[in-house]
Amino acid sequence: RNRQDLERLIEERTRQLRHLAETAAGLLALPDTADIYAYASRAVRRLVGAGIVSAGGIDDEARRLVVRHLTGAGKQTIRQMERLLGGPLPGLPLEGVTEEARQALATGKLIKLNGGFYQLFFHLIPQRACDALEGLLGVRDLYSIGLRLEGRIFGNLTLLLPPGHPFSTTA
Repeated sequence: RNRQDLERLIEERTRQLRHLAETAAGLLALPDTADIYAYASRAVRRLVGAGIVSAGGIDDEARRLVVRHLTGAGKQTIRQMERLLGGPLPGLPLEGVTEEARQALATGKLIKLNGGFYQLFFHLIPQRACDALEGLLGVRDLYSIGLRLEGRIFGNLTLLLPPGHPFSTTA
């Protein structure tokens, strides 16, 4: 049994490394006019295989995050999300990125958001709307990671995963 587990682990890691190499090559081939947020959210969605991946741009000085791209949500779902959140997706601005959130994103590590959508939206969206959003999307686990370049945060990726997703037990 241990040998089978090891073989599965090696197979999974090999798949992940292949995905990383393909993603890096694709990134190098992007034209200057490409939407880097769309590219990143699609690449991560392919890796996790389910759920929704959101890519956001962060203006660190203004303490504002703007949702730039969603992958894994259909048009009808996006319209329902927009009604609950009171703004357009993509394009929804979230003013007031907290210092705690900024520091967490600055680590570049994947962080589980135990406070769900309410934490994700920096407590700016009412808890009731966040709970409704969780029910609409059928997600339980939210993770976020900061995108950094030369010590500067320029965005984030957030994974919205359904209950029982294997990634949820390994992250």
